[in-house]
Amino acid sequence: MLHPINRTSALRDLQSFLEQKNQTAGFCYLRGRRRVGKSTLLTQFEKAHPGQVFYFMGRLDEKSTQSLKRCAESWDSFTGKTELSRLKSGHLSWDEFFKAVTAFSSILNRPVLLAFDEIQWIAREKSGFLGALKEHWLNLEPMKNIRIVLCGSSNKFFRQMTGGEEKLIRGLKTRADIWLRPLNLSEIKSHYKLKYTDEELLLAYMFFGGIPYYWNQIEPTLFFTQGINRSCFTPSSIFLEEFSEMLSLEFQKNSIKTLSQIFSQFKGTGVTAAQIAEKARLAPSTVGDLLEKLENYSLVSRKTPLFSKPKEIQRGSLYYCRDFYLNFYFRILSKYKTKISRNRESEMLFATLLQTSSNSLYLPDYTGPMFEILLQHILESSEERHEPIFQKLNLEQVTFDVGFHWDKSTQFDLILHNASDRVYRFIECKWTRDAKQILDCITSFSRRIEPYEIPIQKVICLNHTPSDSLRAAAKKHDVTLITPTDLIG
Repeated sequence: MLHPINRTSALRDLQSFLEQKNQTAGFCYLRGRRRVGKSTLLTQFEKAHPGQVFYFMGRLDEKSTQSLKRCAESWDSFTGKTELSRLKSGHLSWDEFFKAVTAFSSILNRPVLLAFDEIQWIAREKSGFLGALKEHWLNLEPMKNIRIVLCGSSNKFFRQMTGGEEKLIRGLKTRADIWLRPLNLSEIKSHYKLKYTDEELLLAYMFFGGIPYYWNQIEPTLFFTQGINRSCFTPSSIFLEEFSEMLSLEFQKNSIKTLSQIFSQFKGTGVTAAQIAEKARLAPSTVGDLLEKLENYSLVSRKTPLFSKPKEIQRGSLYYCRDFYLNFYFRILSKYKTKISRNRESEMLFATLLQTSSNSLYLPDYTGPMFEILLQHILESSEERHEPIFQKLNLEQVTFDVGFHWDKSTQFDLILHNASDRVYRFIECKWTRDAKQILDCITSFSRRIEPYEIPIQKVICLNHTPSDSLRAAAKKHDVTLITPTDLIG
């Protein structure tokens, strides 16, 4: 059995938040993607600080009155009192709950942290939770010893409830805003100790991202094809319905069918809103509204050609899904749902889908585009920049933005621009072992960047370790080669 993942940075942030030396109480948000390990982190923190951490988790299908009653009982158990449990249901409210918290705070000689997990289910509309919290915070804040954490996976909740003048808890100053990030490739490799080659690890990451719950579904004693087949391509797979749970965090359930139609249209690394509307047979206004929300909730991103004129940029906007699992589901799993429902562990369905192209693992319309998204993810999400790619590209201390460019004559997969060292990094991603194809990319690079009179570093990212001859060609043409080792560390 795997030990819990050590989230040193986030635990340190929580510890600092609990012990902060200031003149007021503390209030913070703990956020992160669904299944990334926020609840595990909080329960670990609770166990490490007995008597100092009150932890309460909301439930999806629970009525507000039931949630309140359960929280009141938990609070009485935590404090050793029965004042809330004795109240009749008609008299119990979040107002009474926070009155009890305030009274308890007045006799404390140590800091106490209250963690409300799955806050979107606790603070439902008309539950009264947020209004009571905001009102009683005026009394709690001067007492110095109460720390409150609101934890959740819903971007919609935090966007609607915590920002803008009309929002319910705007004005509650946070002392910390903790994001629990997905695990990086190095952490996955060291923690799970799977029998995977580096290329297989990259491909698996392109299915699951750095989400611990998903990787926990993999049997570590199995090799790559067997492990993926058993966890994803058999009827008991959790991955067949997970997409619905994810989307339900941000949208009403009656919208899931329409959203599925939209996600099913994402091809390559981008598609226009008009193309989605046409192929999904949806009204352009419906598509536009949902794409805007998906952007706001960080499920979809938009890219525009970096060096184009404003009108061309407006016409050329492409939408794409950044979430690894959602791409995996809508571009692979959903297409084979019927076969998966009939599959058994002994039938290697995944092996029949996984092709070999020039000795590379290959899934049509998937591995190439997702390799670009993987590289973009590493460049944008790395906190410490320990991955060797940052040293190779001289980016350890350089700020930059990730952009894209395409026009009628050429296109580049990624362009790092607005860099503080004023160098542009033009990056091509090649998920192939075809030496001729890679060599063509190396030799044509200089010609393709001639129109851009700016300092440029030419970069090609590969899914394998290149041969000596390819390394020599890259050196001759001043092209930097990035290998799996550079991505994983």
